[in-house]
Amino acid sequence: MKDKAIKNIISEFEKLSNLIFSQLDNLNDYFETNNNELSNKILIKIEETEYLINKFEVNLDNQIIKTVVLYKPVASDLRQIFAVYRMTINLERIGDLIIKIANYVLKVNDSEFYGNSAPMLSKMLKLAIENLKLSLLSFFKADKDPAIRAIKNDKDINNMNKKILNKSMKKNGLEKKMRLLILNLSDIRTIVSAIERIGDQASNIAESSIYATIGAIVRHKDFQ
Repeated sequence: MKDKAIKNIISEFEKLSNLIFSQLDNLNDYFETNNNELSNKILIKIEETEYLINKFEVNLDNQIIKTVVLYKPVASDLRQIFAVYRMTINLERIGDLIIKIANYVLKVNDSEFYGNSAPMLSKMLKLAIENLKLSLLSFFKADKDPAIRAIKNDKDINNMNKKILNKSMKKNGLEKKMRLLILNLSDIRTIVSAIERIGDQASNIAESSIYATIGAIVRHKDFQ
């Protein structure tokens, strides 16, 4: 019964992971479309998927608590269960960030400033998605190497943060559009930071995967 309960937890966690990837794909489509009608449909889909993500998170929490209380799993099982618990929190936070990004895009998507930034934002998001895939692959395959790659790659996402802001500043006449630029910059900065935090959550998942796989705590370590 214990093994079946743990298997069910992993299965539900995999479903939650797939929902998050679906949500990230929706967000990327949102970045790449210039059609207002299509944008509205994508936003509705994002909001509907967020509701499902929250349901999965609550269900997983309940399953994990029930499994620990009823079956008193041994240390190796506990490592895996607690890793899933932490990664579920990370995925739920990614879901919240996706909603936040979509709402800010809705505010600025008609601005020239956003139009200049959108391609780089999409590229940055794709890097974050790739890191999340590596992190979860590491957990499901019980292999620490993809997780280590994800943690290393997170630096690339952080560097793109600066590049997007610098490029946007150069493409807009600061003297002529100072007030509008500052307002839009604030919103774009929020979007960029939220995508960066998705990359951070992917790194957190990678660290949890390494812990579940080999029992090593690698938080705050620098992988070169």
